[in-house]
Amino acid sequence: MENLRQNILKAAESEFLKYGIRSVSIDDICNQLHISKKTFYTEFRQKEELILYVLEVISERNRKEDKEYSQLFSSYNAIDIVLAYRHPIFKERSSKNEKFMHDLIKYYPDIHNEFLSGKKENIKGFILNNIDKGVREGFYRAEFEGMTVDDIYLDYLYNIIVVSIDMAEKDNIISKNALIDMRADTFLRLVCNERGLRYYEQKNKIR
Repeated sequence: MENLRQNILKAAESEFLKYGIRSVSIDDICNQLHISKKTFYTEFRQKEELILYVLEVISERNRKEDKEYSQLFSSYNAIDIVLAYRHPIFKERSSKNEKFMHDLIKYYPDIHNEFLSGKKENIKGFILNNIDKGVREGFYRAEFEGMTVDDIYLDYLYNIIVVSIDMAEKDNIISKNALIDMRADTFLRLVCNERGLRYYEQKNKIR
């Protein structure tokens, strides 16, 4: 039965990434695997449950990749770490997940909000570590020194970078690649001091 579950997840992920969630029915997945809907429902109670598990598969793969890349970035300064996420590798990953994430945000907001809630602490941890590093290196504004998880500034940065941009993503206002650039630009312009902004602008010129 474990193989059946994995096969369903694999087929669903492939179809969701290719066509989006809304365009793929349980019948489509069952037909691809040559199983009945009754068999499908022995593993997943409904489509929403399947979406949750597919989302976790994608997220776990992304976490492993991020961990590997973070080791490569260990010698980077704080600004270069943020800019590293504009690398084509990450943009390619984001583009691959674009249809899936668009449908998730637009048609399954409860699942997306649950996903964001679980991801929130990881994102906040990244922001805190990056800001601490940037302040120590003299690139970020001194008033951010000593920021904690309960700091109102941290919630503000999180909301600006994640929530508002997800709203733009939902309505297809801007391309996925442009969104990635916007995340980096928004964050850096909020936290950099004059020295940091000069460094960032110089990096943009030679990009």
